[in-house]
Amino acid sequence: MTPPQPDPAALHPDPAALHPDPAALQPDPAAPRPDPAAPQPDPAAPQPDPPMSGPPAGEATPAPEGAASGHPQPPLLVCVGDLMVDVAVEAPALARGGDVAGAVRLGVGGSAANVAAWAMAAGGRARLVAGRGDDLAGRLLASALAERGIELRPARAAGAGSGAMLVVIEAGERTFVADPGANLGLAEADVVGALAGARAVFVSGYPLLRAPTRAAALAAAAGAGRVGVPAAVDAASWPLLGGGAGEPVLEAAALAGTLLANREEATALAGFPDPGAAGSALAARVGTVVVKCGPAGALVCSGEGPPRAVAAPAAEVVDVTGAGDAFAAGYLLARAAGDDPVGAAAAGAALAARAVATRGAWPGRPEYP
Repeated sequence: MTPPQPDPAALHPDPAALHPDPAALQPDPAAPRPDPAAPQPDPAAPQPDPPMSGPPAGEATPAPEGAASGHPQPPLLVCVGDLMVDVAVEAPALARGGDVAGAVRLGVGGSAANVAAWAMAAGGRARLVAGRGDDLAGRLLASALAERGIELRPARAAGAGSGAMLVVIEAGERTFVADPGANLGLAEADVVGALAGARAVFVSGYPLLRAPTRAAALAAAAGAGRVGVPAAVDAASWPLLGGGAGEPVLEAAALAGTLLANREEATALAGFPDPGAAGSALAARVGTVVVKCGPAGALVCSGEGPPRAVAAPAAEVVDVTGAGDAFAAGYLLARAAGDDPVGAAAAGAALAARAVATRGAWPGRPEYP
């Protein structure tokens, strides 16, 4: 029998009638407004009481990074190496002990910093692991990286002065003077902590060729190898690799699985003038070797079969500075996306073609007047 309902006319004179007996309402599942304090056995009830029924329907747990917008984050490329201030001086001729008119420009440099900048330009994310000083140059460098969205690790400034590279261009000839500065303070702990979340890792050869930073750079290559993310070691500069000096580069490349080298660097490391022969010999130890041959493209060498040629796109050459770094960025982002080494080399060549059509080592606005 349905319980009798209270007389509607009695609702106004009797305040107690405003709260009918909860027990009388529970048997009726169609009751539109069940007592909030009562348990709700029907999960389909239109307005379940949150304290009794758990989290509100549709409440999400914390989303993975990038999921808030419905799109995954671009791959993160961690770049280990140098951060430098590039000072470029250009004059028809220098007068020792006197003044001459010329052009002097400041820019951000260092192979790893250049790779990070080109990774951002290619649509990826970049984290640079390098040292900077607590000085004017260090503040300019940090500002330039932040402007491009590049994360810098370690965030703290070092006690030493920032690294700097002087490039003197006189009558078409280039002379370089390098001061690593705060980059010599790069520690293994800085590198290991910065690898979290990496989808690919770039290791510059320069910290491998210096005793104070060798352990840190080797840790980067080993860490990438352990977690199975694509990694590559750059051979740095051919004059530094002869006579067995390049052994740390090869050791790190074997840990990472890939070596990136131009023709001169491959020859210095392998002892063969032919880029295919040099790359194949190095691949027997390293795994994969990509020999960059400038306008002729690149050769991808591995233990399986002959070297595979990758053509370079046609490009209007304005400045070749940073082209190899752009290649590395394109290559590693493509590897992070699942491309094989040949496809990744094609992506690297395409980004290098953009770099040679750009003045300076960075995409866009690389210099500070």
